[in-house]
Amino acid sequence: MALIRMEERITRLEIGPALRKHIARLEAISTIRIDGKNPSLRTLIELESTQKPERKPDSPDSNLTTKTDSENEEPTEDSSLESLWYLETLEWLSQTIEVGGDIDPEIILDIHSRCVCGESAAQSGFRFRENPYKVPENLVGIYKPPAPDDVMPLIEDLCDFINKDIYSPITQTALAHFQFESIKPFKSSLDRTGRALSHAIIYRRGLVERIIPPIGLMPAIHTKYHAEHLLPYDFGFDVEGLTKAKLINEWARFCGNSVELAAQVVQVYIDAIINLEKSWNQRVGKTSKGSAAQELLLVLPETPRLTVSSAMKLLDKSFSATNDALNLLRQLGVLRLAADSSDRNRIFEAAEVFDAVDELEKLLLAQNPVARNSFFSE
Repeated sequence: MALIRMEERITRLEIGPALRKHIARLEAISTIRIDGKNPSLRTLIELESTQKPERKPDSPDSNLTTKTDSENEEPTEDSSLESLWYLETLEWLSQTIEVGGDIDPEIILDIHSRCVCGESAAQSGFRFRENPYKVPENLVGIYKPPAPDDVMPLIEDLCDFINKDIYSPITQTALAHFQFESIKPFKSSLDRTGRALSHAIIYRRGLVERIIPPIGLMPAIHTKYHAEHLLPYDFGFDVEGLTKAKLINEWARFCGNSVELAAQVVQVYIDAIINLEKSWNQRVGKTSKGSAAQELLLVLPETPRLTVSSAMKLLDKSFSATNDALNLLRQLGVLRLAADSSDRNRIFEAAEVFDAVDELEKLLLAQNPVARNSFFSE
């Protein structure tokens, strides 16, 4: 119900599209942080407008190594690019997954490929794991990952479970994510793929239509608790009998709490964007209905970085009207020229949007993310 109320509230608001985009970005950044990486909101927004070249994976079998936080020397731009790929994956799912439709192994493969390298499996050549999955020696007696030949049958079994409406949507996403991780169908990036699969299930069950709820926020905040309950065998817990049922129940409860937190945070974002728009309207004063300046104020929360050309496309206005509106908002302090702006390519940005969202993220997320695998038993 929390997600339904969230979508209803956002849909009713004039700034609904902007809010939808912001919480989707929060979900993307939160999910990448769980791998111990530190993406930047500003860089993510810049990448959305510039579309950097895609980075190819080292091998079609997802032979990418997930670093722990102590090993994380990766530039922020690289992790922001991963956030962009994840964001685009979620956008793709929101437009592709139909209510009541089937989710099959090909979709899971596509989800993983898009999360990891920003392109479909047909383009990347990704495939399910074909080699043994190694676990630390001290865990061999506790957990044995499926053999390569068993991966596809188990993925097909998982799809059968996903395509049946036996449990509530959130419980089903929790159980599916838990089972997906235990199969180890890929060598790395399992967390982000599992969470994207959870979003696919939410869309399939019709819980939301277009919003991308930030369900990765709670795991990004409480990463150790998240890892212990999603991957108990990596912490040396025997997951058989009553212990397994208890661990799964606790994991499902954690997923439910993640949804509740997502709904609460969205309300905070709503309040922040509404207050920002009120401030802008006070500075701009009364404008004619449908004017470029008025429409820009509605666009800026979602797209706080613009050129004259990109603004013309968004507003469907002439060069003259768009240019005048941008200059007016700049004079009134709503916009400023970006640091990388030039005489030939003026880039305007609404710095207050970045400031407001940055402030919220600082309140919600630790300054230095910690990778979930840094907590594993050694």
